[in-house]
Amino acid sequence: MLRENRILSINDVANHPEPPPFSDCLWDSPNLLILFFDDLETPGKTAFTMSMASRIADFATKDTELPLHIHCTAGISRSGAVGLALAEHFGCREKFSLENPDIQPNSLVLRIMRQALK
Repeated sequence: MLRENRILSINDVANHPEPPPFSDCLWDSPNLLILFFDDLETPGKTAFTMSMASRIADFATKDTELPLHIHCTAGISRSGAVGLALAEHFGCREKFSLENPDIQPNSLVLRIMRQALK
């Protein structure tokens, strides 16, 4: 799958520590970006940071034709914010919103992602 796709894996740190759903031998794949942060709406020890947003922006906007998939435990707020910011950046916000009506974007993640994608 990693030969034909790029995957952004968002994983919990504090509330429900979880390992990424990928074998350790795949963690260095250029088509896989693994990040650990919790679903916090304000800055804190395990919250989303500008450094993380920059890594996502670089990963998502690099010159490649491979599809990008976002993996997250719940797939509602953290990944929703990342997906929404990327959809806005790539000009497909309306399509994203229609296809993902249950997304409730994390405000901190969305704000920082928008800044990183400017």
